[in-house]
Amino acid sequence: VLYYVGYMNTLTHTSIYRNYDIRGVYPTEINEDVVRSIGRALVDIYHPASVAIGYDNRPSTDALKAALIEGITMQGANVVDIGMVTTPMLYHISGSTDAEVAIMLTASHLSSEYNGLKICIDNAVPIGLDSGLREVKEYVERGEFVSTDTKGTVISLDPLPLWYKQVADLS
Repeated sequence: VLYYVGYMNTLTHTSIYRNYDIRGVYPTEINEDVVRSIGRALVDIYHPASVAIGYDNRPSTDALKAALIEGITMQGANVVDIGMVTTPMLYHISGSTDAEVAIMLTASHLSSEYNGLKICIDNAVPIGLDSGLREVKEYVERGEFVSTDTKGTVISLDPLPLWYKQVADLS
């Protein structure tokens, strides 16, 4: 069963899809509808049982995080919320837990009116335009999502113990 999203004109900002991430001005280029659809597309494409999400402290983060969680869980995947972390911490969680997809809500060095997503799959392998991000973009543009009665759950995970162990193991 496919579900069509009728507001696709808000999801066609192709300029937000960069070589290695998704970034745009909130809410004109990237917004809750876009991020929710990206979450749905990632679950439909990669079929993860769980998705780890981390984020920074931008003004739009709370709204986008809620939409991302909604999109992921409505497709049946579970969310592991690791809280406000650095991107390297998210990558570490991706490589050291069972999360098959990991998403960092951030626009890196850009000013606070921007937000975006850095996405990686198994063992912290980032996806870029030539390694999966173009497929996500096209899937979102089509707006045809698999419908499921199974909803995912959300759990919180403190990433610091795993991070501290990794740092200690390096010394």
